[in-house]
Amino acid sequence: SPIPNPHEIILIKNCLLNIILKMEDFKNKYEMINENMDKNISLIKNKKNNNYCILKKIFIKSQEEMNKTENEANILKNLNHKNIVKYYESFKNNNQFYIIMEYCSKKDLRNFIKEYKNNNKFIQQSIIKSIILDICSGLKEIHENNIIHRDLKPENIFKSEDNIYKIGDFGISKKLEGTKHAKTGGIGTDCYMAPELFQGQKYDNKVDIWALGCIIYELFSLEQCFGSNDSIIAVINKIISSEHGKIDLNKYSSDWQDLIDSLLQSDPKNRPNIKEIYDKVKELKDNKTTTDNMFRNCNNLKTIYLKSNKNFNMLKSQLEKDNINAQIIIK
Repeated sequence: SPIPNPHEIILIKNCLLNIILKMEDFKNKYEMINENMDKNISLIKNKKNNNYCILKKIFIKSQEEMNKTENEANILKNLNHKNIVKYYESFKNNNQFYIIMEYCSKKDLRNFIKEYKNNNKFIQQSIIKSIILDICSGLKEIHENNIIHRDLKPENIFKSEDNIYKIGDFGISKKLEGTKHAKTGGIGTDCYMAPELFQGQKYDNKVDIWALGCIIYELFSLEQCFGSNDSIIAVINKIISSEHGKIDLNKYSSDWQDLIDSLLQSDPKNRPNIKEIYDKVKELKDNKTTTDNMFRNCNNLKTIYLKSNKNFNMLKSQLEKDNINAQIIIK
């Protein structure tokens, strides 16, 4: 191989020196607590303030992977919100890239859902509302910064020591610059991906709204929205036709089913934006309304009069569930 010229030798030396200094700086600032506790994720502690942090180590095989990893770091760096995992710093070392971020000690939303399912319990409506508001608050900040998360799912929503849910893992997020839509192409996790991603269409942040609908359904049902045991082809067909499940109206208000239905619209233009969703969730009552199930076992009921259309959808849904063919009239 050719001998490097003096200029190249100086560049190599400076690069090596920079790597050594960064690693020394890391060792001076942080203490390793639990190395590689989960897929190249290590638990470390800041020596100055004694706060625990997560060290994410990423092996880089190509320039494309390096660009993707630096993209995650840059996105995290510019997001500062209580419902988003906090970024502290990042650095390179040979073919490895390190990101230091906030440690959420109470695991992720997937573990939370599994715990209830394994114990044959359902999550209280008030708890679900609190979780959804946290997710909506973080997603609102993300969308206001023209970012699409693109992989929103329970595994990427983390619970902090003070019981706040935070959105994390921005590895495949997309910053929209000068365009309303991202490029075509499917990316994300199959059962949380919107139909337009499978169909190769242009997409925008409404793909996150779809994923949010899947998460909300899962909190109410403890099951994945489009099935977890089906083949990938069957799942994709259900997603494209929006054949999603329904929540148990014996346990929960049908207002929540209406919300899920609005988020899982096949046409992204018909899905509400994150601000509209956040405002809607804030208005929803924590507990089932007294009108739910009030017509159970009233098969002879012919006509129901309402003073306004406020509860129209809820009543219609419940009547259909109970197979009651009553007419609803708004006076």
